[in-house]
Amino acid sequence: MSALKAFNPGTKAAYCGRRCQILRIVGIAEVIIQFKDTGDSKLVLVSDLEEPNLNSKTFAPHPDALSPKKLAVAEKRLEIIRPILNGRVSTSEVESIAKKNGKSARTIYRWVADYQAHESRASLAPKHGKTKASRLSNEVEAIIQTAIENEYLSTQKRSPQKVIDSINLKCRAAGLKNPDHKTIRRRIANISPKKATRARRGKKAELDLFEPAAGEFPGATYPLAVVQIDHHNLDLILVDDKSRLPIGRAWLTLAIDVFSRMVVGYYLSLEAPSAQSVGMCVRNAILAKDQELSDLGIQNRWDVWGKMTTLHADNGKDFRSNTVTESCLEHGISIEWRPVKTPNWGGRIERLFGTIAKEFHALPGTTFSNVRSREGYDSDAESAMTFKEAQRWLLLWITGVYHERKHSELNASPKDMWGRGILGDGRKMKGIGIPPKYQDSERLRIDFLPYKECTIQRHGITLDHVRYYSDEIRHWIGHKIEGRSSKFKIRRDPLDISSIYFLDPERQAYVKVPYLDISLPTITLWELRAARSELKRRGEQDINESIIFRTIEEMDKVIDSAKSETKKVRRTRQRLSEAKRHRKNNSSKISVPVSPLQLEHTTSQPDLRVVVNNKTSSQIKSDDNEEYYEFSDEELNSGWHEWT
Repeated sequence: MSALKAFNPGTKAAYCGRRCQILRIVGIAEVIIQFKDTGDSKLVLVSDLEEPNLNSKTFAPHPDALSPKKLAVAEKRLEIIRPILNGRVSTSEVESIAKKNGKSARTIYRWVADYQAHESRASLAPKHGKTKASRLSNEVEAIIQTAIENEYLSTQKRSPQKVIDSINLKCRAAGLKNPDHKTIRRRIANISPKKATRARRGKKAELDLFEPAAGEFPGATYPLAVVQIDHHNLDLILVDDKSRLPIGRAWLTLAIDVFSRMVVGYYLSLEAPSAQSVGMCVRNAILAKDQELSDLGIQNRWDVWGKMTTLHADNGKDFRSNTVTESCLEHGISIEWRPVKTPNWGGRIERLFGTIAKEFHALPGTTFSNVRSREGYDSDAESAMTFKEAQRWLLLWITGVYHERKHSELNASPKDMWGRGILGDGRKMKGIGIPPKYQDSERLRIDFLPYKECTIQRHGITLDHVRYYSDEIRHWIGHKIEGRSSKFKIRRDPLDISSIYFLDPERQAYVKVPYLDISLPTITLWELRAARSELKRRGEQDINESIIFRTIEEMDKVIDSAKSETKKVRRTRQRLSEAKRHRKNNSSKISVPVSPLQLEHTTSQPDLRVVVNNKTSSQIKSDDNEEYYEFSDEELNSGWHEWT
């Protein structure tokens, strides 16, 4: 079974293997359920509820596998139903949306059900046949689009009727049939007011009408309506786990709910901000955080999860990357970028970063905010906290102090404000209900990974000189379309490049593809690039997989044997340690069988086992009473043996 997604009264669920239904919501993370077999009621945590039956779910293809036309239709449908997805729209409003878009209310409700079942825009794509084409000819379409762009969306501010007259005149001159005037008016009506205002009246008018004034933020009227995200270089020197010597500062990516000021997601890393940082933070925001807090030994509650309606970010290239944009679009998240020279847009999260900075200034090893404040204080000498200790301290402060403390602008704590937005306050604020939980965390992680396109050759996929193969891709080796080699979309985790994710065109889903040589060690993209830089420095011309991994091994030995480690070496060691922790926390459950081709190209035995008779082996008791068996070097190095 899988965790329950929705938590409205009447929702059917399972608790400890027993079928039940939700009777009442009593808290942001607690509900009263009634068991179907006995009729008894019980107060439980929503995290303990499961779906009663998942067999009824239908399959939805991955959006990367859809044609551009079908994807465009799906995205248009998603925009139509977006106001309904948060559950705050009445029946009459749904009927109004349906009428405006020339659909029935039943169709709109069906789209909503399809989307909520799969949480993917791909579920809204046409299921059969071709997408519905316009009944207008390409020539008429071109005339309409040109007229709207050049005459309506211009500082001339021509009326819709003037645009219609111009289109009719051009169609007659070209010997074409005039389009219906309703079609043109509908096209003009569908232009966003913001776009029309900017084109017809200029940028200042757009800002005056649609940009927030200081202290306000449009649309942030309920939890997860608008989430702001940004990066901050922590004012704290960290030490490595092994030697407790300085390794430098960490980067914090933070996401906050503008309505309540609750921190909904975070990502802490020794790497500079990137699309990976954004993706990991958004993923953390969407998913429940119970397990992460438990792993860090934190008992505080952080009952925040769910997809945001709008993600608001600055204009950095990491936020504007194709990966972030496409991933947000896939999961129904609108992404908006802060307009240039409008500092009030980012005020909420920047004030929170300022508060966090002050808290870190009280910790050993702080760099303070400037040189003058740091005068006479040796940050490196005073540093004492490891990466994990800083991570734990940060989450303790967020969940136990910041969320509980009254916010000056809200006149309430972020936790209380979040609760009001979820459950209502019994007066004006109605409450949106407990947000649905996202089911497939692995799919969410893959969708926010960087992607590129490449061909498949005889030995599989080669990416940055590293080869990948599994029998899953054999069917596509040498595949061509119209004489040209086909390119396939793949995704790769920068913190674990031991495998990639290949979009199978037939399955319309991503499959995991490991190294061709499965004996190669797991490394990060950063290690791969460092090795290539080192080989380039040496003047190597013929760079291949074997040379790269040998170089990485040599570089690792240099780090391990360094008598007096520099800060750079210690930071490198810690980055590798954090990458290992990332791989452990995000290890895929997908198992990939080893193929004969991989065994042929594997340089060492991937899984050597020794079978022994426990009665004759030298049995020893360890200090903690664990039993283990001791073998000589000769026995271990002689290969497979079986004692009888």
